[in-house]
Amino acid sequence: MRAGRPRSQGAVMLTQEQIRYYQENGFLAVENVFTDGEMAEARAVVEDLVERSRAVREHTDVYDLEPGHSAEQPRVRRLKAPIATDPFFERLARSDKVLDIVACLIGPEIRLHGNKLNMKSANTAAPSSGTRTSPSIPTPTTICWPSASRWTTASRKTAAC
Repeated sequence: MRAGRPRSQGAVMLTQEQIRYYQENGFLAVENVFTDGEMAEARAVVEDLVERSRAVREHTDVYDLEPGHSAEQPRVRRLKAPIATDPFFERLARSDKVLDIVACLIGPEIRLHGNKLNMKSANTAAPSSGTRTSPSIPTPTTICWPSASRWTTASRKTAAC
């Protein structure tokens, strides 16, 4: 993002234990990062996108569909580039709350390099290409950034860096 990224007011702090966990495992779940209102907005945006997928019959630049997807039973496996699809996702990914956590883990030189939102439809066992996601998707509680060949995951917790 920018060199020497300053910490924002009210920044979520990570403990040394959380940082060590990330270094050992390549991911970290951080709870309560987003407000209930932000999570409600995220759910509404995803639900709207899933609803719009009813008009889609095959994979597009927006959607990867699961087998059995139909207008009657939409089954979206992945939103390929949510940031390009809806401005809410860019606000979320570039929020100080998220960037402060990422900076604690990988340093202040942050660059957004691709984005996607993997989802699991109810009653389906379709795999989603080796990324770590929450089984509660399509409520987007997980955001992933590729960094140093690992995934950084932020979903919802407070912490101190």
